[in-house]
Amino acid sequence: MALHFNVYFTPFWAISHIACYVIKYSHLSLTYQVILTPVHFLYTIIEIVRLYLGYYGNLSEKISALSGFWISSLILQIPTSIFLLSNEEIIPLPLERFVYSVHLLFLLIQVFSGFFMIKTLADSQVAKFKQRALEEEVDREDQDETKKTM
Repeated sequence: MALHFNVYFTPFWAISHIACYVIKYSHLSLTYQVILTPVHFLYTIIEIVRLYLGYYGNLSEKISALSGFWISSLILQIPTSIFLLSNEEIIPLPLERFVYSVHLLFLLIQVFSGFFMIKTLADSQVAKFKQRALEEEVDREDQDETKKTM
């Protein structure tokens, strides 16, 4: 559910993310102007790809896509969100604090639920594989018995 709500939240997040950055750009130090431009660009692109992987992996039950979603959430998005939320030198605006807090909450929920989802999905696929292998073995034995009786 958090992924679903995050998809609807993302346009508001992106608009406020970009608008706040444009508003405060001239007030930032040169160092942060240089650092934050690619950070904001990559953060937005990674968020779109991350949500796509989450939706695709969830709907089609693909462990590889869900793992990509989980890893990009854990390694890329959470640290960047914490940096943008907690660093006082980038002059966080009240709107940014609120939006990044909600986004971080979504990320944390998705990381914890995603871990259990991937584990459950992997266990389910292993069980299906074992069942299919057992059925194939039984079919092979039946075919061998019919050949012997002929």
